[in-house]
Amino acid sequence: MASSKQEFLVREAQEPDVESMRVALWEAFQHELPRTRPLALEDPAGFAAETTARTLSTIRDAASPFKWFVATPSESDDPNTIAAALLWERVANANAAPFEPATSAPWGGPAQAAAHNAFAVAYRAAVGVRPHFVLQVMATHPAFQGHGAGSALLRHVTAIADAEGMLSYVDSSPASLKVYGRFGWVAVGKGRLPEPEPEPTTGEEEPVYATMMLREPVSGASTEAA
Repeated sequence: MASSKQEFLVREAQEPDVESMRVALWEAFQHELPRTRPLALEDPAGFAAETTARTLSTIRDAASPFKWFVATPSESDDPNTIAAALLWERVANANAAPFEPATSAPWGGPAQAAAHNAFAVAYRAAVGVRPHFVLQVMATHPAFQGHGAGSALLRHVTAIADAEGMLSYVDSSPASLKVYGRFGWVAVGKGRLPEPEPEPTTGEEEPVYATMMLREPVSGASTEAA
């Protein structure tokens, strides 16, 4: 079990990390999948194959605007033990081309496509024409949640943004609002996530909202991750 005082090393993801990254992402997003990727729960093997292939493609493409970072426990005997993973995208201008609404959503249906379009419109309005980074995905394996792995990743990427003087954007789940706030993100709006599929008969039935957040670069901040 991870110690609350455990330290984590952050680095760019490598090909041998992909399977551990897949497990961390799957386990971390079990709560969100019924709302955002409901069809993945019906075909977990297919979802795993697709996401693994897409992750590998990004890691192998040095010119990709997407970059995966991982946090590994510093005291682990296995360098491929992934505590948390983060996908960071560099965007020159989100509004360079006209918005084209999606008619379908990966591993989802009409509700997921509609939510995607609503968030995309709000995102484009929030960032305008400024170059920026988008935190597309951040997931911490449940075994390491609450011990600083996610914060290690955020410390790394915000240092990159500060070094380059770049705006950053993220859509935050309710559980992540506080940690993003500690690293300088500020809420600029929110959007409702689709209802879970199938709809629950017990337990959580209240609407769930994701919060759109912006982070301005901090001048004179540490450039340790640059």
